[in-house]
Amino acid sequence: MNNKLANTSLLKLGIRFSVVFFIVAVIIKVFLSVISKDFSEYVKTSEFRNYIIVLALFSLVYGFLMARFQLKKHKKK
Repeated sequence: MNNKLANTSLLKLGIRFSVVFFIVAVIIKVFLSVISKDFSEYVKTSEFRNYIIVLALFSLVYGFLMARFQLKKHKKK
């Protein structure tokens, strides 16, 4: 398994981390929105659209940082 991580490119690993983080964050946001607000109306607002855009950008940055640190950690061993 360790050899598989060493052969994975930063791009692939970064995209994987980004997608997983984005999906989990969107699921949590949608779940909290369903509980607290009228969800069908909330989805149509610019607040929700801006939240999704910012979350996508943040998840890309977070995913690639985590991938870089993971590969760096693996190469130290």
